[in-house]
Order: sequence, then structure tokens, then C-alpha cells
Amino acid sequence: MVHVGIESTGGYENNWFGLFLRLKEMFNLKVTRLNPLCVKKHHEATLRRNVTDDISAYNIASYLIAYHNKVSYEQDTAFSSTRKQWKFTRLLLKQKTQLVNQMGFLIYQSHPELVRHCKDGVPQWIIKLLFKYPTAKKLAGAKAAMVAKIPYISIEKADQLIKDAQRSVASRLMKLIAL
Repeated sequence: MVHVGIESTGGYENNWFGLFLRLKEMFNLKVTRLNPLCVKKHHEATLRRNVTDDISAYNIASYLIAYHNKVSYEQDTAFSSTRKQWKFTRLLLKQKTQLVNQMGFLIYQSHPELVRHCKDGVPQWIIKLLFKYPTAKKLAGAKAAMVAKIPYISIEKADQLIKDAQRSVASRLMKLIAL
């Protein structure tokens, strides 16, 4: 019986893990994916400082021997790739929430009057407006016809946005800062 231990490296080990699982059918193998932190702590306990590929392989083998009763073999399931995709999607949703919250705060600082248009998130027209007019002061000096070129902004809405920007606390603050 040959015991094969592969350190988990965020997916880079998947091809090797899959290969050894296939070889298990032809040879007498037991395959496991190891938590690299456990192997690292085991290595630190040996009080050795050097790390080379040979020493890393030795550490994995030593770990398998020392903790043979704690190691789970062939623990991957058919859901492994789906689980990774699900975790990645959750991460993207979390990042989106963080970015939208940050955007809301920045809008509040630079264009407080636009916040009322962001009750259900930040619409694309506001993002395009901010790209062209990043501060209330810039928007206050804009022409309604130019602002109305942004999709979903009518000429009336452009007039109102410009008037709001001219009365904005943010635009008055910009004047004070410029002095």
C-alpha cells in the first residue's frame, strides 16, 4: 500500500490529485489532500528551518505517518468543483456589496443630492454621470444638453440635476476648499 499526500494549494494540486485517484484503480494507493497549515506546523515542530522540495516531501510523508489515524483518504466528492464555484460566486457577491456600499458613501460625499436616486442600488446612469462629472461642482457648471446625452437622463432631469448640484452642500464646500 502506497500512501499519497498532496498539500492543498488552492486548486493547483487538482490535476495531481485526479491523476492519483485514477492510478488508484491500477495500483494499491491511498490518496489524500492535506491542509498545508497542518503540514507546516508539523514541520515547525521538528525545529528544522530549511525548506526544499525534498524536505517538503519528507514533511508530508512524516505527517502522514505521525497522524495516520487523523488523515481522511479520498475525501473529494463529485461536488468539489461545484463547491468551489459556489464559494467564488459568494465571494463576488460579497465584493459587489462592499463596492456598492463604498460607492454610496462616495456619492454622499461628492453628490449628496444623488443619494435619493440610489435607494435600490446605484443605477448605471448615475455611474455614467459620475464618470463625466465626478463632483457636484463639475455638474453645477455643466450644460443640460450635455448631461442629457447620458442614457436615461432627459433634458428635464438634467436641468434638475444641475440645479441640485448648484445648491449642493458639496459644491459650496468645494468653493470653501478652493479659497
